[in-house]
Amino acid sequence: MPPPKPATLAEIRAAAAEAAAAAAITRALATHSTPSEAAASFGCTLAHLRRAAERAGVPWPPRGPGRPRSPER
Repeated sequence: MPPPKPATLAEIRAAAAEAAAAAAITRALATHSTPSEAAASFGCTLAHLRRAAERAGVPWPPRGPGRPRSPER
């Protein structure tokens, strides 16, 4: 018997409360190495997960330094 399919973010929020969604988002962000992987685990886009985190009051992880700008020519 295959393992149960992970619940989507919408299913978690519909079945429980915002607190359950906040706990699930926090756990996914801590478990996965990138926010994109956490979003994929819920079957949603990164933008969707970020908006859901804002609504639930979950702090978004800071981004690392980006690529340096190229000098003006």
